[in-house]
Amino acid sequence: MEETRGMKLAGCYRWFGACGESGEIISLWSLKNWAHWGQIREAHLKDPESRRWLEKVSSLCAEWSYKFLIPVPYSLLH
Repeated sequence: MEETRGMKLAGCYRWFGACGESGEIISLWSLKNWAHWGQIREAHLKDPESRRWLEKVSSLCAEWSYKFLIPVPYSLLH
């Protein structure tokens, strides 16, 4: 879904071990800027298919969190 809105999946990892919660999933997405994130988030919340997906997976997740990294000029994610 996110790729159709202009985001690029940079990585997806499952975390095991003593650091962090066991079974924690970390996905890294690349996007253009803060305005782009706002557009994507707004479209995601208005889209019926996205809302159904969110309702379905919300019961599977103990916690959601967002962390944003500021891109650097030499990043390959531009």
